[in-house]
Amino acid sequence: MLIIIYIIFIICFLISYFSYEKYPITKLIKEGIFSERNFLINMPFFSSFTFIIILLIHKFEETIGVGIGGPVYTDPLISLLSLSYAVISEEIGFRLIPILIPIGIYLLLKRYTNNFIIAIFKPGFYNVKDKWLNIIKIFLIILSSFIFSYAHLISNIWEIGKFPSTFFAGIMIGYCAVKYGFDAAILMHWYFNYYWFVIENSIFYEFSFVLTIYTALFSIIYFPIKFFKIKNR
Repeated sequence: MLIIIYIIFIICFLISYFSYEKYPITKLIKEGIFSERNFLINMPFFSSFTFIIILLIHKFEETIGVGIGGPVYTDPLISLLSLSYAVISEEIGFRLIPILIPIGIYLLLKRYTNNFIIAIFKPGFYNVKDKWLNIIKIFLIILSSFIFSYAHLISNIWEIGKFPSTFFAGIMIGYCAVKYGFDAAILMHWYFNYYWFVIENSIFYEFSFVLTIYTALFSIIYFPIKFFKIKNR
């Protein structure tokens, strides 16, 4: 089972790599390291920024006595299997079905495309100027994030303090799903469920934590600057 899940992760990585044009170092230097169309380039910054915001939310909740909760694992292998499986099942249930499929149907009905599969799994391919499409995207991302957060609470594993951080994570993962595709959503979720579980108990934890903080701070400074530059063109 774990091998099958790993294969899915590898496929998602390859899809993200081959979906858009490749970026050699010379082109990255010329156009800027953050290409809007390349998720693998942007993933460290999206994930680090999201991680730091979640960490700040949890720290604030701890200071005011709001519980967060969480699962208790005794077997590392079972833990990896459970966390990895959750990535696939939750992305299907909270991103693919409630967000990407409705968007794909809308693109098909509006005749922006006749390829339903691409419309579902890579809606970011279609750079159409449609006011209602943007409203639908925002509504579905917010709605699915709320359901995503609520589902964690009713699992009886997490406490109420998990709701705000899970909601924010849902917003970020949902945005990546709409912007870059379903593969991007899986990779983002994998980062939180799998990567930090492995790093947390390793000798690289401190280094990874510091690197994540600096990456997040850089993202906070760089992305607003880039946004306003694009807006003023």
